[in-house]
Amino acid sequence: RYATRFADMGIATYCYDLRFASPNSRSNNDTTKLSPLTIQSDLQAVINASKTWDFVDTSNVILMGYSLGGLTSAITSPENMDYIKAEILFYPAFVIQDAAAELYAMGDDMPETFEITGVTLGRDLVEATVNYDLYTQAEKFTKDVLLIHGDADPVVPIQYSERLRDELASVEYHVIKDGVHSFQGKHFEQAMGYVEDFLLREINTI
Repeated sequence: RYATRFADMGIATYCYDLRFASPNSRSNNDTTKLSPLTIQSDLQAVINASKTWDFVDTSNVILMGYSLGGLTSAITSPENMDYIKAEILFYPAFVIQDAAAELYAMGDDMPETFEITGVTLGRDLVEATVNYDLYTQAEKFTKDVLLIHGDADPVVPIQYSERLRDELASVEYHVIKDGVHSFQGKHFEQAMGYVEDFLLREINTI
């Protein structure tokens, strides 16, 4: 839905498959192998490849992601600030930081698999996350960020974005009233309005 609207604005969008992120992932759907290291690696591969694509305006590259994709963008962009102009984050899944810490505290009683945000995950996620401060990494991105979260999100509680808002250097923050974990109908249109305004300001060729 978003890519179609961006195309109407003359903006090219590249959507890629994130390994281990979902049972529906096309490249590898073993969600128990997901970790912050795998999601960073996948997005970095896309970023590197995009530098070779003729249709990309390398002065106007913006990362956008929602939920786990939002987290992926937030922790990968700081290593690419010479290339990434801005970020758009929808309810990024920083909830995994606390969830991983709680599981790690169980010690030998920690199960081999468990559910976070409705996805069956494994020890790889916990072991990588407890030694990786996701917020500290995300706040290294000092360029503009559009952050949007619904106040009725049952999957990623809004306080995670409120904390991120407070730690980012340059952030435009919007709350979608009654918005849940995936904006539909009027909530989608409201969010899209914020996104379009942000892009019109950020992309200097429009």
